[in-house]
Amino acid sequence: VGLVPARPSTASGSKSPATVETLAAFLDSYITSRRDVKVNTTLVYGRTRKHLVEHFGADKLLGDITPGDADEWRLHLVDYGLAPNTVNRTCGVARQFFRAAVRRRLIVENPFAELKVGVKGNVARQHFVTREDIEKIVNMCPCGEWKLVVLLARYAGLRTPSETLLLRWSDINWEQGWFTAHSPKTEHHPGGESRRVPLF
Repeated sequence: VGLVPARPSTASGSKSPATVETLAAFLDSYITSRRDVKVNTTLVYGRTRKHLVEHFGADKLLGDITPGDADEWRLHLVDYGLAPNTVNRTCGVARQFFRAAVRRRLIVENPFAELKVGVKGNVARQHFVTREDIEKIVNMCPCGEWKLVVLLARYAGLRTPSETLLLRWSDINWEQGWFTAHSPKTEHHPGGESRRVPLF
């Protein structure tokens, strides 16, 4: 519990934590180690870290966080004003953090293991954007580049900014009337790394 210096584990199969680590130090170490994730995922990690450290404190020992503490932290996210899906997604990231701590044998069990993390589509947020509305937006854009971003999102279905910013002149096939949209969000699915979009 941090009262005496930790001694190194001598048995590879030891079930007791070999080190005592604080929350902020562990989170920083974990996030830095995830060189395999995209920039947006790192941003999500950072937001979850912020919520954890704000609530528990940077020097909170990992082993001192209980399942009851995790339940209270989830309520803290609700009180913070986050949407239900954002709360669930943030809890899912926290669960991922602490699962990594268990695998590193820094803690024995994951206090976030039973938090609700399912994300559902929110029909209430869906809205059909008419051509008239888009024309108003385009007319307010400060330059041609911004107009193109808006039009590609509305008429070509590009995710913005990720897919828009990846476009290159070499992606456009003028002769056959299509261009290639590269999709970092779906590239881990078979055939999901890119798609053809018609020029019209």
